[in-house]
Amino acid sequence: MFVFYSSDHCIEYRPWLAYLLFPAIVVGAFVMAVEGPMPEPRSMLFSFFFDISGLVILLYMIGTFFVLWTFGKAVCSKIGNILYLITLVLSTALGLGMIVIFGEDTIWLLTWLVHCLAGMFLIFCPLNSVDCFIFIPPFRSFSFSGLWSVIVWLIIDILFCLALGWAVAAILHPLSLIFGTLLALLFLKIPFVGDGIGDITLWQWIKGENPDEDLAWKDSWSVKRQEKMKQQQQEQQREESLIEKERELVNTVDIGEAEETTSVLCECGQIIHVPIRFEDKTIKCTDCNHLIHVPKLGDFK
Repeated sequence: MFVFYSSDHCIEYRPWLAYLLFPAIVVGAFVMAVEGPMPEPRSMLFSFFFDISGLVILLYMIGTFFVLWTFGKAVCSKIGNILYLITLVLSTALGLGMIVIFGEDTIWLLTWLVHCLAGMFLIFCPLNSVDCFIFIPPFRSFSFSGLWSVIVWLIIDILFCLALGWAVAAILHPLSLIFGTLLALLFLKIPFVGDGIGDITLWQWIKGENPDEDLAWKDSWSVKRQEKMKQQQQEQQREESLIEKERELVNTVDIGEAEETTSVLCECGQIIHVPIRFEDKTIKCTDCNHLIHVPKLGDFK
């Protein structure tokens, strides 16, 4: 199990409204879960053993809050606080319209809103990193690209909705994501948004416009970790290379000392290099097989 907790993106505007509204949305979501028209949880997957639907809903809410925190800050920093507020109002109004059409037990406004922000994040930051935290041992972190983070969130949300018996919500939530993508494309037409986005948008990436320029992904936790591991591997390879060279040097010295030779002239005129361990012994000439006595080194003095 893991949650999103941060995203790497170029900050165009200070997302103070995202910070202020986040606790209000969290409190409102809990109030609606307890007292509001929230769908009755029916967890067919677990009811055969024991009822843990309440725990499933709690995990679902916590995961949704983290996604709201991650995507909400990024979107608000891209479009500014005023457009962010307009986005929340439009998304909420559309969600209420869906509730009127399909019934109050079909969708949950919080997840509808989060999917809208996920769709906007997909347009603004498809190649940026989203850092995730595994909250069970071994408690590690890793990163998704913006594109994959939205896909993973959509899949997880659909699975939770199906597990809790919210089949209609599993169909309607992708509609909210599509609404968010269309809204983001519309905002890109606004000069102070489109000209200062700072990161490669999904549309630019699809068209191949400067796909490797100004990516916040380069500063992500995962890339920094990969670069650090690469540097450690390079340092380790350098150390191993130095150790190997030292060994070769030692072996060369040892071999040179063990195989120090002296020269002996045969009657056939062949000069033979003989290891000094054969001093005061008789050897055969490699050319004519003539027996040659190897004198002691002291005899040459």
